[in-house]
Amino acid sequence: MGGPIKKDKLFFFAGYQGTTTRTAPPTQFAFVPTAQMIAGDFTTYASALCQGKNITLPASLGFNNNKIDPALLSPAAVATATKYLPKTNDPCGKTFFGIPTNQNEIQGVTRFDYQLSDKQTLFGRYIATTYHQPIPYTLAPNVLVTTTGGRDNLAQTYTIGDTYLISATTVNSFRAAFNRTAIQRAAVDDFGPPDVGINAFSYTPHYMQISMAVGGASGGQAGGFNVGNGTESNSNFRGNTYEIGDSLSLVRGSHAFVFGGEGAMWNSASYANVRSPGTYNFDNHLTGLILADFMMGALGGVGLDEAEPNTLFTRQWYMGLYAQDTWKISTHLTLNYGLRWEPWFPVIVTNGAIMQFNLNRFLAGTKSTVFPTAPAGVIYGGDPGYTDAGINKRWGKTAPRVGIAWDPKGDGKMTIRASYGMFFDYPNGQSYINMTISPPFGDETRTQAGGARSLDNPWNGFPGGNPFPIIPNSKNAVFVPFGPFLSVDPNLNNPSVNSWNLTIQKQISTAWVISGSYIGSQTEHLLLTNALNSSQYTAACPVGLNPIPATCTQTVNQRRLLDLLRPSDGQ
Repeated sequence: MGGPIKKDKLFFFAGYQGTTTRTAPPTQFAFVPTAQMIAGDFTTYASALCQGKNITLPASLGFNNNKIDPALLSPAAVATATKYLPKTNDPCGKTFFGIPTNQNEIQGVTRFDYQLSDKQTLFGRYIATTYHQPIPYTLAPNVLVTTTGGRDNLAQTYTIGDTYLISATTVNSFRAAFNRTAIQRAAVDDFGPPDVGINAFSYTPHYMQISMAVGGASGGQAGGFNVGNGTESNSNFRGNTYEIGDSLSLVRGSHAFVFGGEGAMWNSASYANVRSPGTYNFDNHLTGLILADFMMGALGGVGLDEAEPNTLFTRQWYMGLYAQDTWKISTHLTLNYGLRWEPWFPVIVTNGAIMQFNLNRFLAGTKSTVFPTAPAGVIYGGDPGYTDAGINKRWGKTAPRVGIAWDPKGDGKMTIRASYGMFFDYPNGQSYINMTISPPFGDETRTQAGGARSLDNPWNGFPGGNPFPIIPNSKNAVFVPFGPFLSVDPNLNNPSVNSWNLTIQKQISTAWVISGSYIGSQTEHLLLTNALNSSQYTAACPVGLNPIPATCTQTVNQRRLLDLLRPSDGQ
């Protein structure tokens, strides 16, 4: 609704929309350990009924006719299955569940317009949107629905504007805006590693993440289950944008000029727990059956993947200046042309969680002075040769635009329109979020399957033992073997898009018009990640995995390029 508050002076407008969404949860299924499995009896689960063919579990692990002494099962797996996983009467462990959707959205807008004088008008506008979704577990208490979390989001924008009529042919327009987003992801406290006896530190002691293939390795095999999800754990994100802009419009004869500029600064603060709970991964590498591997506590794949919470604080400045002319050359030809200057100011990581890598320094064995325990070739803020903010500024970024509208005969029955423009894009506020879990900021660590490591004691046999909790940014930081580093290229360039089009329209008769259009675009400098330390092919993988480093999945790290060049630093 809207109307005048003061006649011919002050006006208001307000709008509201509320949307509720209630979705009956679609049926999903997973496979969980049955009471028979928990007792050490896998005869049914390994039979053709569940697997499509009869499978014999390894006697070398203690199985006898697919039965095993329950004392040989993982206590943590047994505790998880008996205390927290849903019960099922299905002989193969199949269980059904649904993740309910219960969303509430609100959108509101208010605006005020004030006629200050015959030459000047002011306006102010506020817009807010909310999105709320309860934690599905609170609606359907089953740990299998913890793969989806709740949401409590709020986005707001404040805008003020001033338009001043300098003369009949000159108008100035000023705008200022502030935008804020507050994103909250919520997860339920169900159970965590300490609750089932796992000997590991967790930054979220009552939130568990178990990852395994839900479907089987082939055909109709009974698979496994998933609990928790890193991107659905407790996290919150805050983003602010401050912007001002001004444009001056002038009509001079057959020309309509526009000159203007914009300045902005945006910042982002992220507090996330994507990997800080630790993800316990399982496959079927030990026994051939996923749930049998789980009950034996046999971590698979990368075993355990854990890191500090993602805490990223970034800021970026923006400036754009432009000039444009709409030139009416004749009654049937108009030319529009302009130029925009947008220098590239790179993202600044204000908490310093950013690094560079230089291959020549690595080969020369040059170490960081900021973090002496870091491998050679890695450069941090404060080191000689480090680029300010990690990325070089680029001042010479200009974007031309041109367009024409032409009536060839001047009879109003045919038009030809064509245009070209260049535009720049910018990374989102979380582009570097995984840098905060690179050593020494967050020390993401991925153990490997096998050896003495198990669900109950995942760090057993790991070089140096359990690295968590870590002391981030310590001068004597521990750099774990084969940690995932993320380096930024100091010569990074922001993306640019070249866009062009051509449209021809022709009136055939009073009731018939034909039109044909061509549209094209080409993008450069896409922001992508590149593997600087990929694994190399060495030799075919022989039986027994010897000699290392044969080309097997188990030797991926030992075959990485930097490890082969300089093993002492490469690992």
